[in-house]
Amino acid sequence: WARQRGIYSNVLGFFGGVTWALLVARVCQLYPYAAPSVLVSRFFRVYEKWRWPQPIHLNAIAEKPANSGYMHKVWNPRANPAHIMPVITPAYPAMNTTHNTTETTKRIIMAEFARGRECCAAVEKREKPWSCVYDRHPFFSIFQNFLQIQIMAKGEDVFQRFKGWVESRLRTLIAILERIGVMAIHPNPHFYDFTEGEEWEHATSMFIALQFPEDQGAAVGMHIDLRPQVSQFVSVCSEWTERDDWPGQYQMRVRRLRQSELPSYVFPNSQDAERSAGSQGTKRSPERPLGSPEGVKKRARLSAAG
Repeated sequence: WARQRGIYSNVLGFFGGVTWALLVARVCQLYPYAAPSVLVSRFFRVYEKWRWPQPIHLNAIAEKPANSGYMHKVWNPRANPAHIMPVITPAYPAMNTTHNTTETTKRIIMAEFARGRECCAAVEKREKPWSCVYDRHPFFSIFQNFLQIQIMAKGEDVFQRFKGWVESRLRTLIAILERIGVMAIHPNPHFYDFTEGEEWEHATSMFIALQFPEDQGAAVGMHIDLRPQVSQFVSVCSEWTERDDWPGQYQMRVRRLRQSELPSYVFPNSQDAERSAGSQGTKRSPERPLGSPEGVKKRARLSAAG
């Protein structure tokens, strides 16, 4: 479910496997005799209503165990006020598994909890099948504007190393973009492989959706220059510690795309079906493209290259 809905990534500030396992375990503790279908429904209901940042834990947080010669730092809510959705490990030393979560990823996760609860309610009324709960998130159909980060390399080893470096820095870009008050973002944790001619044998892309909601101050015709934010991110990625070991072997590009400019490889198997989902039949209501990050021009590219 979390992978299908695009909220499975500890690196980007969503929840990782350990966190999801702890959340499931806590619901099983709360409803020890419930049937599996009831547990699924309760899962979404409990966490949609949870009073964050109240921590979730399976047992009491233990301090230093008896007869132990080791002293490890134990998670403490007073010492970690920036942790907005804490989910605590049960064994000593207790740690927060969600320290990367931001206000943006919290907003997205909470929206998915609410959607899951609504789907379960519809299933219970026999209005929808269980498959609706884990339908794939229509990321490229409901948003109008995107930042695309392309990572390319000439060999598998350098590709995996540089990709890992860029992925570990993506939270920096998300934090920078979050500071733009009139814009909301939605990072997609999936990577989309593609081919870039004979020069770059290995290439992949990730995308961040850009929204310009009126209630955050966006207005028709407003221009938002993203060049300073993107340049800062590119500078961070250019500081890769292994860059001198791979001269001319890797490259990163960042560019802004409209929905109509998305590459075909982001629509596996059913490109036309997903595109048409937003343009035919029942009308959807995505965020209007009220502003446009014209600063990152249509064809201009900021790159970090070896």
